[in-house]
Amino acid sequence: MPTNQPAIWSNVHYNPEAIAQFEQGISAYRILWAQVRHASNLVEVSADPKLADANIVFGQPEVAGAMAAENLRWIHLTTAGYTRFDTPEFRQFAKKRNLVLTTSSSIYSEPCAQHVVAYIFAQARLLGETFRIQLSERSWNSLPLRQRCTLLGGQRVLIYGFGAIAQRVVELLAPLQLDIIGVRRQPSGQESVKTITVADAETLIGEADIIVNLLPANADSNGFFNAERISKMKSTALFINIGRGATVDQAALHDALSRGKLAAAYLDVATPEPLPPENPLWTLSNCHITPHNAGGFSGEGQAIVQYFLENLRRFETGTPLADRVL
Repeated sequence: MPTNQPAIWSNVHYNPEAIAQFEQGISAYRILWAQVRHASNLVEVSADPKLADANIVFGQPEVAGAMAAENLRWIHLTTAGYTRFDTPEFRQFAKKRNLVLTTSSSIYSEPCAQHVVAYIFAQARLLGETFRIQLSERSWNSLPLRQRCTLLGGQRVLIYGFGAIAQRVVELLAPLQLDIIGVRRQPSGQESVKTITVADAETLIGEADIIVNLLPANADSNGFFNAERISKMKSTALFINIGRGATVDQAALHDALSRGKLAAAYLDVATPEPLPPENPLWTLSNCHITPHNAGGFSGEGQAIVQYFLENLRRFETGTPLADRVL
């Protein structure tokens, strides 16, 4: 293909079906495969010289390399999060260069929402505790467990970070008639449930039965759930985090859980990742950890490729892009 053809750089490492789907869908473009391709978005990204020739990116580029690519017009990330790009420096750069940044957020709203709901049901039905019994003493202590199981209905739920995932959580939980309140920096008034500011939520956090953390990691949210906020939570409350590990003071969370000041936590993210085996959170019977698989599902690679190709058609026709953040 002539070198004057536009080029798409990528470092994704999906299954052969997804790669074939991608290559077929961008046949009008040169493809610049990175020297190192990643199967996981959690892996640290290294600089790649081919990025300098890209017009479009599909994957997880290094920030400095993206900023140095003079012909780059659009970056599509294969994640919902965009923490590395959510800085004043990059925002200013993107605005000056008219560089577009989109994510794959819409792909992950369904699996992440289902993961949150699975956590909530697991705690209500004591699944974590009974699984541990099966793997240890194998006792049949039925009556005490039956008496401690709970029915969902009427509990107050605070959801921090009210975006696409939160909206789907609300829809999935609707039949249970829970008292769900969204929390975001600037409520739009168009949310499907009552949504309040972070400041207003300070007076309600102590009344919540379930706290769901969907916050991204950035300068404003890092360490948001600190010792003070965790101390305000009810001792019977459930804390869920599928946002980012950096938004939670894990030492304070461990302290609250170990002292019975918080009923349970379900964590899909941590700091660092992978969470080291010696981290004390692993040892708590009321702390349930999944290894950042909330967004995963069979066919994930193909779904993200298809989403990018649909956005590529939009980009080519000047149609507003889906999941644009910058």
